[in-house]
Formats: sequence, C-alpha cells, structure tokens
Amino acid sequence: MHINFKRITNQLIDLANLKLGIFQSKAKALFEFASYSSIAYFTPLFFVQPQIFLGTVVNSMLICGALYVRGAKLIPLIVLPSIGAISRGFLFGPLSVFLFYMLPFIWISNAILVFSIKAFYLKNKKHFIFGVICSSALKSIFFNWFFDFSIIFKRFFLR
Repeated sequence: MHINFKRITNQLIDLANLKLGIFQSKAKALFEFASYSSIAYFTPLFFVQPQIFLGTVVNSMLICGALYVRGAKLIPLIVLPSIGAISRGFLFGPLSVFLFYMLPFIWISNAILVFSIKAFYLKNKKHFIFGVICSSALKSIFFNWFFDFSIIFKRFFLR
C-alpha cells in the first residue's frame, strides 16, 4: 500500500486555508486571532477545576479558530492550551512529568477537532451542529484510543 504524503499534505493545507466568508480588516482579524489564542492559553493557566468548564472554553476557542482563522495561524491555537497547562505547573506547581509525554497526543487531538470542523462544516457544507458533534466524537475517539493502547499510559499510570 502506497501512501501519497504529498496529496495528504496538500489536502490539509487546503483545509487550513478555509474559513467563513466574512470580510475583515487585517487589524480586526489579528485582534480576533489574538483573542482566541489568549483565551486558549490563559484558561488552563488560571482555571484548573472544574474540568468541564476548562474543556468547554478551550474547545470553543478551537472551534472558533477553525471557523475564523486560516493557514499557519491555526498552529499556535492548537498548541497553546497545553502550553498554558505546563505554564501553570511551572508557576503554581506541581508540574507532572506525564504531561510532557501527553503533549503530542493533546496536540493531535486538538488538530483533529479543528481540521474535522473545517472538513465537515466548511468544505463539505454539513450542518454546523453535525460538524461539531462528529468532530468532538473523533477527538474523543482518538484520545480514548490513545489511552486504551498507550504504552506510556500502561507503563506510568498503572503501577
């Protein structure tokens, strides 16, 4: 089986460049991106509990970013929530070393949420609620699959 990485990369770039067709000035678009990024970073930094509040705010910023941000600006939005959690551990303690092992999987699951929203809603023109539900399910399935089959999880968390 031959995997065409160039085709996959081009499809991801096409998805990353989709956004809702709202015309904005560059200053307003930059302010909007900075707002989403700031909320995505500072929410895990200052609010740890309740987790449902934290997850809802962060995932809503990821969804807003998927709809209104395009291109390489999506990368900081995908990465910043986990960097905020690490910063909290550095500043306020205690920092768990296991968070560092989980970072790539958190980033991948955030990317799954963002790109599947773009694929369902913006590219394939499915209903917004359908896109959010399917994207959330895909993120959850990936993260649960990681914990079910993870060598890291079995080695460090099941002592």
